[in-house]
Amino acid sequence: MFNIYSRRQILKVGGSLIVSATATGSFPLIRTLAAGRPKTVLRFKFTLKGGGKGSFDFNTAAQSTVTLNTFGKEYSYFGAVSHFCLSGRDRDLRNENASWKVVPGLKAPFLGLPPYTPGVLSGVNYPNGCSTGTVNACSITVAVLYLGNLEQLPVVSTNPNSYQLIGIDIIDPNGQLNRIDAKYSKVIALRHKVDK
Repeated sequence: MFNIYSRRQILKVGGSLIVSATATGSFPLIRTLAAGRPKTVLRFKFTLKGGGKGSFDFNTAAQSTVTLNTFGKEYSYFGAVSHFCLSGRDRDLRNENASWKVVPGLKAPFLGLPPYTPGVLSGVNYPNGCSTGTVNACSITVAVLYLGNLEQLPVVSTNPNSYQLIGIDIIDPNGQLNRIDAKYSKVIALRHKVDK
C-alpha cells in the first residue's frame, strides 16, 4: 500500500515499522456503493518533522472496492480524497485528488508499533487510483492509523478521533523512498449532508 516499487516492503514510520503489501493474485471481491449515506467530510491537517506541511479532505461516504491480498481484505476508496495539498520536501501539490485505503490485516503492533497500540493501517494513495490490487504505483502515501470499528467496513467511521496520522512516504524522481514522520496532525469534521 505504501510503496511504489515493491509488492511487500517494510517501512519505518515514526520510529516503527509499517509493512506495505500488494499480493500477486489479488482480485476484486465486491464493490460497495455509498450513495444515500449521510456524508461526512473529514479534514486532515499536518506538519512534518524537518519542515513541510499538508492537508486533505476525506469523504467518508465514498464508494469502496474490496480486494484480497496477503493480509486479507483491503478496502480502496478511489477519489475519496480531495484538496490534497503538500508543501516542502521538493513537492508542491495544490488541490489534488487521491485514493484512500484501509488494510484491516495490518494491525498497529504488527507494523512495529508498541504492543497494545490500537488501529490498523490506512491512508492516502497519490495519485488517485495508483494502488489497484496487484498494481502499486503511488508516488506519495500518507500513513494513518484507523481506529474505527472494523466490523462495519467498508463503511468507515465519521468520527475524527478514529484517525491518527503517522507520516508520509514520498518517492523522488530517482525512485528513492523518503520517509517523513508527522510532527503534528489534526482531524476535524467539516460538514454533514445526505447525497441525493
